[in-house]
Amino acid sequence: MSVGSTALPLAVFPPVHWWIQAFDEHTFIDLDRAYQKQTLRNRFTILTSNGAQSLSIPVASTGGQPTPLHAIQMAEGKWRYEHLHAIRSAYGRAAYFEHFYPQLEQLYHAPMVYLHEFATSSLQLLRSQLIKKNTPLNFTKPAAIHLDETQSRLLSATLEPSYAGIQEPGYPQVFSDRFAFQHNLSYIDLMMNKGPEAIDYILFIKNGYTPV
Repeated sequence: MSVGSTALPLAVFPPVHWWIQAFDEHTFIDLDRAYQKQTLRNRFTILTSNGAQSLSIPVASTGGQPTPLHAIQMAEGKWRYEHLHAIRSAYGRAAYFEHFYPQLEQLYHAPMVYLHEFATSSLQLLRSQLIKKNTPLNFTKPAAIHLDETQSRLLSATLEPSYAGIQEPGYPQVFSDRFAFQHNLSYIDLMMNKGPEAIDYILFIKNGYTPV
C-alpha cells in the first residue's frame, strides 16, 4: 500500500513540533488550504519576564468567507513595532541575540503584503542550517502520491500553540531562573538560546520522538 502525503499548513516562526512534521519526507507545506484564525498560521509564542506571551499578526477581513492561506493579507497597524519590541525585551540577554535580532528586524521591515510571504520568510532564518543538514522543506505536493486527507485534517486541527504532543528536552532559556522549562515556544526561543545548534536539537528530537 502506498503511503499518502500529508498537507502541513504554513506557520509563522513555528515551534519544534511543526518542524518535526515538516521534515517528514511525506509532508508538504500547503498554501491552498483555508486560513484558520488563532492558530500557528499567524500566531507564535515567546518567553518573556512575565511568562509565555503569544504574538499575533492581524490579518485583513475576509468577510467571513473561507479563504486560502495564500490569499490572506496582513493588516496595517503597529504590530510590527510591537512584535520587535517584545522580542527585544524578551531575548536581549540571550546568547545569540546579537546574531539573530538584526535578521528579525530586516524581516519585519520588509515590504510584504501577504501572510504567506511573511511566514515563508520566517522559515528562512534556519535556511542555511537546513541546507547543511540536507533537510529541505517541501512546498510542492508530490504528484505520484495521494493525499492522506484524514491525516491532513487531523494535523491541521492540532496545529495550535498549546499543542503538547512532543515534550522537548530542556535547554537553558533566558528566564530559567524564574520558570521551569517552557515547551511549545516559537523557534525564535530555540535559536536565540542555542544558535547554530538549533537545527541539531530539532533533528535529535525527530529521530527519537513521533508526534501524537
